Amino acid sequence: MNDKIKELAEKAGFVLWGDETWNPGDAIDWSCRYDEELTRYTEFLIQECMSYLEEGDIDFAKFMIKKNFGVE
Repeated sequence: MNDKIKELAEKAGFVLWGDETWNPGDAIDWSCRYDEELTRYTEFLIQECMSYLEEGDIDFAKFMIKKNFGVE
């Protein structure tokens, strides 16, 4: 999982696997429902992208979104 996505997921309240020896790696623990967390995550993601757009340079926004979220 990319660092920015992980940061936003943690901020939204998703439970990430910790240091357990049996964990599946750097991943979200999907053993529960995340309705509210998914809504918050989406809001954080949109806010992050909007902050790049507020810089006023579309090329900068594209670059930052690709860089931080691995979107091509």
